[in-house]
Amino acid sequence: MVSPRELTVCYFGAYRPNYPRNLFYRQALEAQGIHVIECRVSVRNRTIIRAFQLFWQFWRGAHADVLFVAEFNHTLVPLAWMLARLSGMALIFDPGLSYYDELVLRAKEIKPDSARGLYLRWMETLAYRLPDLVIWFTPVDDEYFQKLFHIPPNRSAWLPPGIDTTLFYPTSLPRSESPFVVHWDGNMSSTHGVDIILRAARLLIEESEIHFEFIGGMLPEVQALADELRLPNVQFFGTVSPEELRASVQRAHICLGVFRGDDKLRRSLYTKELQAMMAGRPLITGYGEAKERLFRSGTDLIMIPPENPEALAQAVRDLRADPARRGMLAREGASAAAALCDPQNAGTKLLNLLRVAYARRRSVGQMPS
Repeated sequence: MVSPRELTVCYFGAYRPNYPRNLFYRQALEAQGIHVIECRVSVRNRTIIRAFQLFWQFWRGAHADVLFVAEFNHTLVPLAWMLARLSGMALIFDPGLSYYDELVLRAKEIKPDSARGLYLRWMETLAYRLPDLVIWFTPVDDEYFQKLFHIPPNRSAWLPPGIDTTLFYPTSLPRSESPFVVHWDGNMSSTHGVDIILRAARLLIEESEIHFEFIGGMLPEVQALADELRLPNVQFFGTVSPEELRASVQRAHICLGVFRGDDKLRRSLYTKELQAMMAGRPLITGYGEAKERLFRSGTDLIMIPPENPEALAQAVRDLRADPARRGMLAREGASAAAALCDPQNAGTKLLNLLRVAYARRRSVGQMPS
């Protein structure tokens, strides 16, 4: 098996270099002594342009032991597979999400038997079956997608979302004086249950010391609901810099996760949840099987029934009244999140996954025909 100092990785695809997931991967590998070569093109280009640009970059000197396809590059996996096989490299893919699962099975925006639905199924089957390894966010995701796309178990694994620990690290909780800040950040889509949080805020409107702060781009339907509910205890800050997001989390007494009751909540860990825990903030979120497996509900975080504004309002009210419990959740949650997401721990696991995939690919390539 190749030693860590000898392994080189080519990070491949159309991706934003500062996107948290791939930035974490690259930094974690470099911290392990791995040389990472970037073979990257703009996300704005069409797939065929991306493919030509990446092919040219690769053959100009992007050869390595492992070809690592970045998130959301499903359509580029066949090209990466061809390049990897021609060069004797192991091929790894980090999907980030499944478009088929998101658009066909969950949102039902596309019918499974439509041309678009059949294309997505075929395209993703290739993207997940061609690589030597596909990496998911949670063990529940790993099991789910293995079954959905018939991925061999030895070619599928999971690694938690990467957290930037230079931004999110434990700090002292704010004092219990007013206002009592409840923080949420992220994509304000219905899939995250922002409407559930707004309705919980409406139930707490008479408790004027409790104040909700939202970070993230505003969607018209969210603004319309907020206007309809008339919420003086809610403030929207819009999109902010990473440093401003950190400051907002540190200002909070409680952070909130995701509350939409669907199968993705069952399977998922969300970056916003892990960032809050790493920052030493008590987290209230919707129940999910992945979180139940990895954390202790009531000790590391608070899980409530999803789609339930009343339960969320009561959980906020209870924590507002119990500073000692907030302190315990902050300490235990930060410790549990660090054990899972610390760059050193996650980097070691990632490197081991890559080394096994590379060794397996080498053994296959050396087998007599």
